[in-house]
Amino acid sequence: MNISKIRSRVMTLGNKLAGRMSRKEAFEMAWFIVQNGAVRMEVKGVTLGNRQEAIRRLMAYRPDQVRAFIVPEPENPVDPNALTVMVGIQWGKGLYRLGYVPK
Repeated sequence: MNISKIRSRVMTLGNKLAGRMSRKEAFEMAWFIVQNGAVRMEVKGVTLGNRQEAIRRLMAYRPDQVRAFIVPEPENPVDPNALTVMVGIQWGKGLYRLGYVPK
């Protein structure tokens, strides 16, 4: 990808994110997303139940072997708009609910 396309993507995404956080944070996050093809976000509820054990198990794998998915939970009794964070290990060795995307 050439530099003008990268710059354009970072600027577009950074401007969209700027309404939700400081401009500095918005453009840092936009750069991270464009550079890595990934999103950083806080996950709530990771200290509940067996989630800490799941995190310990996941730490045994390389980052390229672990995939995170955001899954809607319309049947959630607390919040029908809830989004759960599921993390799976390559080769189907496990699928764990780690928590939820904060509102």
